Amino acid sequence: MNLQTILFLDGSKTSQYLLNYIIKTKKFDIKKVIISPGCNKKFSDKIKKKFILIISNLKNKQPNLKKYDIGFSYYDFKVSQHILEKAKIGVVNFHPSFLPYNRGRHSVFWAINNQTPLGATSHWMNKKFDDGEIFLQKKIENVKFQNAKTLYNLQLRYLNSVIESTIKSIIIKKFIRKKQDSRKATYHFASDIKVASTLHTHQKIRNDRFFRLLQSTNFNNKTGIYLVNGKKKIFITSNYSIKKNNYKKKYDVDLKNIFEKINKSKKIRFTICVGKFKIIINSKVKK
Repeated sequence: MNLQTILFLDGSKTSQYLLNYIIKTKKFDIKKVIISPGCNKKFSDKIKKKFILIISNLKNKQPNLKKYDIGFSYYDFKVSQHILEKAKIGVVNFHPSFLPYNRGRHSVFWAINNQTPLGATSHWMNKKFDDGEIFLQKKIENVKFQNAKTLYNLQLRYLNSVIESTIKSIIIKKFIRKKQDSRKATYHFASDIKVASTLHTHQKIRNDRFFRLLQSTNFNNKTGIYLVNGKKKIFITSNYSIKKNNYKKKYDVDLKNIFEKINKSKKIRFTICVGKFKIIINSKVKK
């Protein structure tokens, strides 16, 4: 007998991959699909006809759910304890980070800057965000100088693999539960990233840490760092290329010099050295 299943989906490609893979297995009886507000158009007419799609943020009006066997989540709102308790086995969430590191938002940014592991995880949900027992996870090796966008897309590919492996285990009734190490846990809100990516020209920052900040914000033309000089603040987007180099020393980056040059010309090309590599950086002011 197939497991009675409920899904919580945010409409992203990953959430649709999760839904389609579950359908493909033919081992789950999907009772309802809870989707985030605004993502109704992201699901095909075929899906809409086959399943009951309930648009909800789970904050105000709670959907009327009966007891079910298991749930799966790739969702952008908190699933209440009341709903989680209706699952006989539990609800499995999929998160693009190597838990317990970087719970919450912008996991790639924090992993690069804090030099914590990158990867993908499935875990059992509880009343806290990304806190439940780990089902399965995969770690990304050899991160090196790859930019944030490349690493984020790599995490999503790893997450698809975690989705498949987790569901295959559940089909054979292999329910893995491994407690997270709370001593290593970190959690970040979306608003934290602006503070972490703001630099003042009077502060000292080492060359390697400065590069990690540029690396972690090299995602698209809307992501970057803030440079502040007194009352003047500018937003800078950057890209970079890597060459081999023999310079190995750590040194402080001259933020004031960078600010003055880019504030004047609106774009700048400069070089910093990290380990055995020379990094050529192209930055410009973004309005």
